[in-house]
Amino acid sequence: MSEASCMKFRDAVAPHELFAVAGGCSRVQSLALNAALLAVLALVAGCKTLPGSTPVTYRAPILETVAQVNAGLRNVPQGPDAAYTVLGDGGLLHFRLQGDVNVKVLIDGVELPRRTPSATDESGWQEPVARVLRSGSRNFFWDIAVMLPAAVRAPAVKSFQVTFAYDVVGDATQPTTEVRLRVKGADPFYEQATPAPSAVFVGNTENTKWEDRMETAIVARGVTLGGWLTVRPYRNNGSFAPKQASEDWHFDIHLDPDFIERNYGAASESEGPTVLVEPLRSALLPGNVSPVDRATTTRIPLLSPDPLQETRLPTASAFTLPGNGDFAVELNAWHTWPSARGPRPLSWLDDPESSSYPGNAWPFSPIRGVAPPSQRDLAAGDYVIVSGTLWEDTAHAPVAPVLPADRIRRCFEDRFKGHGGWLEIHPVDAVRRVDPPSLRKHAVGMSACSPLQPSIDSHIRHPEPPPGPTYALRFQVVVDPRFTSTNATHSEEVSCEPPVLRVRANVPGPGSYSALYILWWEKTDVERPPGDICIPQAGPILGGATD
Repeated sequence: MSEASCMKFRDAVAPHELFAVAGGCSRVQSLALNAALLAVLALVAGCKTLPGSTPVTYRAPILETVAQVNAGLRNVPQGPDAAYTVLGDGGLLHFRLQGDVNVKVLIDGVELPRRTPSATDESGWQEPVARVLRSGSRNFFWDIAVMLPAAVRAPAVKSFQVTFAYDVVGDATQPTTEVRLRVKGADPFYEQATPAPSAVFVGNTENTKWEDRMETAIVARGVTLGGWLTVRPYRNNGSFAPKQASEDWHFDIHLDPDFIERNYGAASESEGPTVLVEPLRSALLPGNVSPVDRATTTRIPLLSPDPLQETRLPTASAFTLPGNGDFAVELNAWHTWPSARGPRPLSWLDDPESSSYPGNAWPFSPIRGVAPPSQRDLAAGDYVIVSGTLWEDTAHAPVAPVLPADRIRRCFEDRFKGHGGWLEIHPVDAVRRVDPPSLRKHAVGMSACSPLQPSIDSHIRHPEPPPGPTYALRFQVVVDPRFTSTNATHSEEVSCEPPVLRVRANVPGPGSYSALYILWWEKTDVERPPGDICIPQAGPILGGATD
C-alpha cells in the first residue's frame, strides 16, 4: 500500500469500524480477531504520516483486570499501591484491557513474542484476543494471554513491570500503560509495610464488625468492579468523633453492568456466554445474622445455578440485593492510638486532614484513590475501578418499619433470613480512576414484597440527559429469580419527555419481586415525538448506609 493510499485508508476508517471492514459485516460474533481483521489492523499499523499531516495519537490503554490461570482463572485484586500480587508458581496470566488498536506486552522493558510453535514457556509469549466495545472508552476489549518468561518466574524475583503499548509503526509517540506485579510471599518486608486492608481488617478486631461478622458475612475475596461515583467520597466518623478519628471512608458508586459482564464472563461463538472467572463463579451469599441464628440462614449462590436463567451469568444483578440502589464501597480507618491498632504500617498515609483527625491512617489517599499526588481529587461522576472484599451487610430495618425502604428490607429479611441487607466492597483495597465509557449504562434495583410493600409504580430516569433529539431510551430488565416468587407480575413503559421508564410490579399474595433495570441512550434515525413532563414518583430505591 502506498503512503498516499495508506493515509487515505487510515483516515477514512475509524478503529471501531475495522471489524466491519475486515469481516464484511457490521457485527462480529466471535471474540477472536479473524485473519481478515488482523490484515486490516496490520495495514493501519504500518501507515506512516505524510508531511504536513497530523500524526495519529491514541489514548493510553486502560487495564481493567488481571486474571491468573493457575488460580482457577481468578481475578487478581489490585493493592493499595496500585500493584497486583500474583502467585509465584506458574506464569500464565490474562490481562483484560481496553485499547484503540493492536496492543503488545513488554516485561521489564522486553517485548514478548507472539505465541507461535517456536515460542516457549522459557521465553514467554503473548496471545491477544479482542472484541469490539459497544460502551467502553476505547474501541477494543483485549484479553491478552501472557506466559511470563522464566526470568521473572525465578525464585529471586520479587516484582516486575508489565507495559502495554500500541503495536503501531508511525511518527507519533504513543502513550503506554505500566503496572507492577509482585510475587506473593517473595518480599516479606513489602507485605508488612504495604498490607491490603482486606488482610488486616479481619475477624473481631478493632474497628471491624462485632461477633466476627467481618468474616462470616464475606461473599468473596478479591472482587473487582467498575462504576461511577454518585457523590464525592466522604468520611463517616461513627462513634469515633470524640477521639478525632473516623470509622471509615465511603465511595458510593453506580455499578457498570458491562464491566462485570466482560471481566467475569466470556462469549463462545458456538456455545454462547459462559462463566469463566472466579471468584464470582463459586461465590455464595452467606447471610448476615447473629451467631445464634447462623444455623437457620440459607446460603444463596451469587449466580443462579439454573442454566436457563439469565442470572446464571455475571451481571450487575448479582450485586443488587432487593431494594438496593447505590453500591456501597467502604474503607476502614486504621486507628493509631495505643489501645487501638497502634502505629500505622510504614507505607500507609496519615489522614488528609491530620490536624483534625490525628487518629486515622489510610492505605492510600481516600480523596484521590491510588492515583499519584499530582492528580486531582476524586469527584462525583468519576469512573472508578475498585477491588476488595465483597461483603453482605445487615438489613438495618426496624421491626415495625414505616418508611418504604425499611418496609422492603424488613419484608425481605423476614422471607430470606440474613439477606434483607445489601452487598458492598468492604474493605476496599484499591480505588482507581480511569476514563469513563462513552456510553453510560445506568443500573437501578427495584423490589416489591408482600405484605409490607407489595407493589411498585415509579419512574426511573437515566442520570444524563439524552445526547440529542434522535436518541431513544432503551432498557433491559433482569429479574432476579433468587428473590422473585412465581406470583409476581411486572410491566415497563417508556414515556414522557425527556423519556423515563415507568416501572410497575405487584405481588398479590405472599411473595416477592426483585429486578435490575438497565437504561441507556441509543441513537436512532428519527426525532423523539413530543410528550408530557413526568412528575417524579418516589420508589423503593435505596442507597448505601452510613455505618
